[in-house]
Amino acid sequence: MESSKTVVIVDDDAEDTEFLTLAASRHFATENILSVNDPTRLIDFLGELSKTPDLIFIDNKMPKLTGTELLRRIKEVEQLKPVPVIVLSGTLAKSEQQELFDAGASEVLMKAFSMTELYTLVDGVIERWGK
Repeated sequence: MESSKTVVIVDDDAEDTEFLTLAASRHFATENILSVNDPTRLIDFLGELSKTPDLIFIDNKMPKLTGTELLRRIKEVEQLKPVPVIVLSGTLAKSEQQELFDAGASEVLMKAFSMTELYTLVDGVIERWGK
């Protein structure tokens, strides 16, 4: 477990946030897994942290901001540019996926439908981006 690393989860769905937190807790200390349910608050929230997060997960379909809009806001902040941002989506057209990559997504993943699938997805993400 990477106790000093921080992950931020941005999702308006409390259940999805809970599942992602559970999966991430296999790699990160629970107190270093932070969540934001309102994407419009993310940049302010990150500015209040004592350190830049090591990894950010965002939901693609949220009220107020799309994943693409949120990615653009994240990547406008100089200290957040190098932070890997993983986008999770329930449905995704090829053109949407390319738009997310163009906006700065490190990876775009389809949401898992079982905890086993979610563990596998998060384990792979941590292996690629969280070390």
